[in-house]
Amino acid sequence: MAAGYALLIWVLLASAVSGSPLGCDPPKPEQRLVAYGSFNYTHRIRTSRPEAQSLFDQGVLLAAGFNQAEAAAAFVAAISFDHLCAMCWWGLAYARAPFQNKPAVPPPTDPAAAVYPRYRRSEMEAALAAIRVAAALTGLVRPTDFDAAVAAANASLPVAAAAPPPPQESNGTAAAAGALRLMERLNGCPPTYGKPATGAGRRQQRRRAAAEGAAEGSVDAPAAAATAAAARSLLARERHYVAAMADRLAVRETWGERWQAAERRYAQDMADIAGCFPDDADAPALAAEALANTVPWDFWDPVTDSPREPTPMVLALLNESLSRDPLQPLALHLHIHVTEALPAGRGPTRAGLAEASADSLMGLLPAWDHLQHMPSHTFVRVGRWADSVQSNIASLRASVRASHACLASTYPDHNAAMLVFGASMGADLQTAATYARFAKELPRFVRDAPARLGVEWVAPLPVWVRFAQWHTIMQAPPPPAADGSAGGGGGNATAGGAGGGAKRPDVAADPFLDPALRYTAAQGGNGTGPGPFRGPIKDTEYTQEGADFARVWWHFARAMALAAQDVPAKPGQGLGIDVPGYKMLSLVLRLVGKPGFAEARLALLDGQVEPAAEALGRAAEAEAGGGYFEPPRLGPQPARQCLGWVLLRAGRLREALQTYLEDLAHYPANPWSVRGLHAATPLAQKRLADLQVELAAADAAAAAAAAGGGTASGTSTVAAADAAAKAAKLRGDVEGLEGALKAAAAAVAEAGGAAGGAGGADGTTGALRSSCLAFSEHGK
Repeated sequence: MAAGYALLIWVLLASAVSGSPLGCDPPKPEQRLVAYGSFNYTHRIRTSRPEAQSLFDQGVLLAAGFNQAEAAAAFVAAISFDHLCAMCWWGLAYARAPFQNKPAVPPPTDPAAAVYPRYRRSEMEAALAAIRVAAALTGLVRPTDFDAAVAAANASLPVAAAAPPPPQESNGTAAAAGALRLMERLNGCPPTYGKPATGAGRRQQRRRAAAEGAAEGSVDAPAAAATAAAARSLLARERHYVAAMADRLAVRETWGERWQAAERRYAQDMADIAGCFPDDADAPALAAEALANTVPWDFWDPVTDSPREPTPMVLALLNESLSRDPLQPLALHLHIHVTEALPAGRGPTRAGLAEASADSLMGLLPAWDHLQHMPSHTFVRVGRWADSVQSNIASLRASVRASHACLASTYPDHNAAMLVFGASMGADLQTAATYARFAKELPRFVRDAPARLGVEWVAPLPVWVRFAQWHTIMQAPPPPAADGSAGGGGGNATAGGAGGGAKRPDVAADPFLDPALRYTAAQGGNGTGPGPFRGPIKDTEYTQEGADFARVWWHFARAMALAAQDVPAKPGQGLGIDVPGYKMLSLVLRLVGKPGFAEARLALLDGQVEPAAEALGRAAEAEAGGGYFEPPRLGPQPARQCLGWVLLRAGRLREALQTYLEDLAHYPANPWSVRGLHAATPLAQKRLADLQVELAAADAAAAAAAAGGGTASGTSTVAAADAAAKAAKLRGDVEGLEGALKAAAAAVAEAGGAAGGAGGADGTTGALRSSCLAFSEHGK
């Protein structure tokens, strides 16, 4: 290999390795070998070092779990063991590419949105530099010819009619007329995916792809254990992977129509590779990922639930991957993401379509936090609330272990939020409250976790409101100001982790916290540096992100707690701690996106049931128009759960049953609405019996009126018509209530024992009382 080219490799390596942002020393390559424990996955590559193979596999799994930072570090570590490992360089390019949580979208016009991840030009250039090395190491193209090959791939992309023709060059090298892109030069995998192709034909294609000699700088000798034939087969596949990636990056753009065209072409290339190498489960998963990148988080029409144009092929590719390897991690991961926005429940057109994938992924890779979390995205869509909690506890265990090893975590704040949501929906107060406090102090456990007023600090408040923990709410001081004032102290002095009020155990030592997450005060000390094992979070450590949101939530929680104590007077202007005026919070709550909750509680306290139902109805409408998010963007809880209770109290039994059923359609088997059906059913059955008696009498009256109306005056005819109309209305009421009761019985049977977590048989104890009955005087 030329000295200049060797220098390029080491320059690239040096640029790929940066100091750790975690305030600790990242693991050395040999330490990284054991950092994630053992795993049952491999993608065989050509290398003379088993360490490089292991670290390559680790990097692929990290990328499959959306942890690109650690994936890149794993590939760099692999290269440190074998810098001539072509696929390790391919991995470095792959770890810079776009994915669902780093989409290829235009730069935001709003500076506030600039913090959200997106595919950037610096990443594209780093990926192109890495794949340049891989192309030389596989003998695809000499380093001096790489720019021309990229230019050829770029030139073959379509040009948007409305856009000026882009320059057909790369690094100053023009594309030769009729030049072939790298995938086309291989002649190894024609577009055969989904079409009949003989095994003999594919073997011949692979032989042709591996026949040409390797260029200068490639690896001639694979690992000693591999046969020459195996090495040739691996070389053929590696050339296809590298060629497809080089052609993908040739567009040298990070968003727009031409990027879309390049990404779709890459997806087709990987699908063709899957057809050429039928034992490779990774190729169809990578093809599915690329195609999914063209419609990030937009796989289904939100109104009709019809699939977007690429979605059926994405699912077909994922199914192909899983047919080859039922435990292919990327395919399992993406299968959940692609289907989770479908309507809740089980069935071929519902989010439960990926339930088997969620079960397979659960526990498959214990050290990969995001992959441990992902099953919960499906579990909450099919009503497996306890399983969603366990999925996220396992994820947080992995994040804490990674933090101890100075490894970056993957979305621990989101995982903690999903845990609290699952526990709350499952009517598990203890778990929800404990992990809400854990979420508030997340940086104590995970080094790179954020501490924001509008997300972490506020986490316990919705739980306390939902479960009517009014005394705890009244002990909580307001959110701290930018200078740390007005917060009343820091740490875990109270149940919520803010100063003032009664003392409670430190959340880090809470006995209800998972043992792998707990540590003692002696272990934590009083340090303020990055976790894990550090002292309590101080008020000044929270950023002001979402500060207004946190303050509104604090006021709302106090409004709900104090509304029963508020004197019936014209509202004043104050919203402070000592100023009466909590009834004004019905307006402030609109800032939280939940119009109606405060109005409903205040109306019920004044004995006005109908206005309360109207207010919660508006909240339910606002909730329904919010789109799909996990966890959903709710206030203290889904509005329908409390609307059902208010309708039940108003005697509108059919509407109450229907409201609970609608809530169960969105949140299957949740104990709140199952318990609501239990409470409403006997009352509705009694109402039905009364209606049936009234209907029988009305039918008799209508028959008598009809019999006498044939010879009677016009007045008698009108009376007969009125009697028939009354009977028809009653018949409609009977049939409607019968249908609602039948649907309720089916929903309760399907939910099984879900109501057990929501209180006693009379509907006034346990979690149900703690939640929606908190809107009435019973919740004082």
